[in-house]
Amino acid sequence: MTEQVIHVNGLSHRYGKTDALNGASFHVPRGSVTGLLGPNGSGKTTAIHILIGILRRSGGDVTVLGMDPERDAVAIRGRIGFVPEDPHGEPLFTVNSQLNFLKAFYPSWDDALQQQMLEQLDLDPGKKVKSLSRGERSKLALIGAMSHRPELLVLDDPTLGLDPMARREFMEGMIAVLAEEGRTVFFSTHHMQDIEKVADRVIMVNNGRTIFEDELDTIKSNWRCYRLTFDGEEAPAELKLPGLMRWIPEGRAGRAIFENFIDESTAAMNQAASSVEALPFDLEDIFVESAARERNVK
Repeated sequence: MTEQVIHVNGLSHRYGKTDALNGASFHVPRGSVTGLLGPNGSGKTTAIHILIGILRRSGGDVTVLGMDPERDAVAIRGRIGFVPEDPHGEPLFTVNSQLNFLKAFYPSWDDALQQQMLEQLDLDPGKKVKSLSRGERSKLALIGAMSHRPELLVLDDPTLGLDPMARREFMEGMIAVLAEEGRTVFFSTHHMQDIEKVADRVIMVNNGRTIFEDELDTIKSNWRCYRLTFDGEEAPAELKLPGLMRWIPEGRAGRAIFENFIDESTAAMNQAASSVEALPFDLEDIFVESAARERNVK
């Protein structure tokens, strides 16, 4: 059985009368790269701050590396690397000085890995922190988080506020480093494309609740969208197909959205319609459909 580096069950947190988290449950297996996906305000940052011991939860069970972050925050932080959504350092330090400052807190610091990442991420070690761009500060935070070889790397929306070029550079650099390190990573983002580039598992949250979690390949395999055309007649108002989640008639055609696509789904579509065309259906589409269904169930 795969070890769960992070285990969350029924997690809740309130800010005054507002529920930032409302019963969220998910897990992160050791060795996985797990993306926490959701819109701004969905509870991603609150969940991460609870996991690393910055916030106390209102309810639910949480363990990180087998420890409770409320009781063992110091021990947990010594074994993880953390990149906040808007990282800052000492303005008058150089990049090297900032890293040397962090190094003093971690006996396991790897100078060779630090140098390797500086080169991979193309970050000038002599540059002053105050002159770094937003993207460069994120790169510096990533190097600081990984150079002590943590068991778990946690990133809170690391590309938030970056322009498209800086975001691409950061993600490509992170991919190169993670490919070599092979460690457990848990990162939040509201950029669907970032998840598809890096993650092998996805957790989707909305309004403080988990919509679903699964392997990325499984999600892409199960969720499909097809256009069905009916020659010489209007598309039926209702259609029953194996695995179908939603049918959207559009004149002589319609869109069939599947949540649990199976082999029988193909045969049933070919029997029902005169032509069948596969349509693009990405993580954003899946999120929208899942969130809409959750809203309609309430």
